[in-house]
Amino acid sequence: MQMESLSLFLAVAESKSIAKAAQRLYITPQGASAAIIALEKQLDVRLFDRSGAALELTKEGEAIAAEAERVVGSYRRLQSVAALQGGSPASRERFRVVVSPFAKRTLAPVIEEFGRIGDDDRVVDLVEASVYDMARRYDRLDAGTLYVLDLPMDLGIVAGDLPPGFLDAVLNDPGFFEPFLLSSFMLRCADGSAYSKKPWVRWSDLDMDKIACHNDAFLEQMIRHYLGRAGDGEPGMKVTNPDLLDAAVREQGMVSLFGSFPVIFRERNRQPTGGVAVELRPEASFVTGVVGGAGNAQASAFLRFMQRLLRQSFSSYMRRNDPDRFFEENGAARP
Repeated sequence: MQMESLSLFLAVAESKSIAKAAQRLYITPQGASAAIIALEKQLDVRLFDRSGAALELTKEGEAIAAEAERVVGSYRRLQSVAALQGGSPASRERFRVVVSPFAKRTLAPVIEEFGRIGDDDRVVDLVEASVYDMARRYDRLDAGTLYVLDLPMDLGIVAGDLPPGFLDAVLNDPGFFEPFLLSSFMLRCADGSAYSKKPWVRWSDLDMDKIACHNDAFLEQMIRHYLGRAGDGEPGMKVTNPDLLDAAVREQGMVSLFGSFPVIFRERNRQPTGGVAVELRPEASFVTGVVGGAGNAQASAFLRFMQRLLRQSFSSYMRRNDPDRFFEENGAARP
């Protein structure tokens, strides 16, 4: 029995819909349906009552769901323990992390988990800073601080706003920038939105005033670029509290943006994203990575941890989305 089948089962039980669970996990409804049927055959139990408009757990399904929660949770913790064997934070009472806002929402739980390895009382100090602020200080970064940021797959989009020395270091200085995750922007909308019924949406179909997003200069620049509004206009809502994004999508008819991988990562941690995920075209990709050079012990340890965790938890996703493509796409060899 595959652990991902149990995760899918729990997602279906929560959403009461195979189609919605499949959309959240980025698999086809047909594949999800086949996996649930296969799971029922393996367990020799009917998990769902399919007689109504929504799927409801049978009595047997409820008992298995409760146990599946424990099994999946234990397995995820096991994956984290295995990943931790690759390294841990340098010994200190406070673990300081500077992270761009868009990356923080996805990675905050795992950064805090990593930061407390070997010391549950260690203070994990998460500080938000934009990509541009970190880039301006690229030659004065603190060797004891972990820096995590996003960069577009096409560096040309932000090249005019980043110091040339930073760009050169990213592409040519061995170990200065280590991407560990490649994602594509997705649209999130309410179930009743006109976008929710479409297999994909063009960037040009979006209304800037109806976009709610994190207060992140990098994200704003990406939105303006793909909407053809370079240097012009701002999203209708910019927030620092992610709960406000959920409310804007659910209650105010707005849409928001997120990365394709973060949704899967949130599902792993049993943190449903909510709403409907829709593909955006043309594809707009970005990488998340650590900055600081090979001499930064915090960056090196966290990089090893994330690489192991991602390979163990999301092997098929990582095979399809190799973050090292970032260098090839920008005309550079892997430093």
